[in-house]
Amino acid sequence: MKYYIVDISDLNNIVWDQVRGTKDTIRYNVAKDKFLVKHEGNKPTFLNSYSSYTAEEMATILNTESNGWFVRSEDWQYWN
Repeated sequence: MKYYIVDISDLNNIVWDQVRGTKDTIRYNVAKDKFLVKHEGNKPTFLNSYSSYTAEEMATILNTESNGWFVRSEDWQYWN
């Protein structure tokens, strides 16, 4: 499985049957200007301009507050 951080401006360029999840289930960063997608197999062409991350790399990004993805559990109700 590979993970990608995608700019919100490319949301409508995603071919949803080539990635896991849907437009309604993707995870956004705190600023809501980026989102995550993941896929298996060959990299879809619409993701060519984005770097891929392993599950371990993505976990580090998501769990580091300064990266803009981390949401403390007590703040979750206000963010989601």
